[in-house]
Amino acid sequence: MLNRDKPPFLTIVILDPHPVARMGLAVLIRQRSENTTVIEARDVAEFQRDNLRVKPGLFISVPEDPSAAGSAGLATDVKGRFPLCHLIIYGEERLPERAVAGLKSGVDGFFPRGGDLVELSECIGRVMTGETYLSPVYMRVLFAYLLAHHTVRRLRDVLTSRQLEIAEHLARGHSTTEIALMAGLHISTVSRFKATIFYKLGIDNILNLKEILER
Repeated sequence: MLNRDKPPFLTIVILDPHPVARMGLAVLIRQRSENTTVIEARDVAEFQRDNLRVKPGLFISVPEDPSAAGSAGLATDVKGRFPLCHLIIYGEERLPERAVAGLKSGVDGFFPRGGDLVELSECIGRVMTGETYLSPVYMRVLFAYLLAHHTVRRLRDVLTSRQLEIAEHLARGHSTTEIALMAGLHISTVSRFKATIFYKLGIDNILNLKEILER
């Protein structure tokens, strides 16, 4: 069984432009569950055209578009046609930008072709209960990506231009009095800016601030 907690009859649609690949995945899923109907199609448009009365619960798809927008575009298409359906991306794509864009657009899970049936069962089970599933492969890639881009995004997204200006003065070692004179502000205002900057960046000293700005 793929998941003992799923509905008694789950319709899974496998989308893949390659017939042999999608047929192999369909066979594996059918062997693992007696309560699952598996339908194969090249893409979501073909499935919808040939199965007008079918209400799928889950799509497992290999995006045709090799660009970074592939997963996001697929999610938009699937969710637009079947808002209540879940979507798992199945394939070797490991671009972190693609995974992030896909998750924002409605992808519920990412599963690599190299994963085994036990992991696939876990992926389907979690997605069908409303969770988001990322295989260990995607987790490692995304974690490394977020670590590499975290500081830049925090500064740009969290600090206003004025706060960033004050932060740069602080990192250069200027006192609140000096900054007030240079920026045309009251000393108390600069102090409030400093407290806000520290709070937003999750730091408590100038050394931490300097390290963040230097990155």
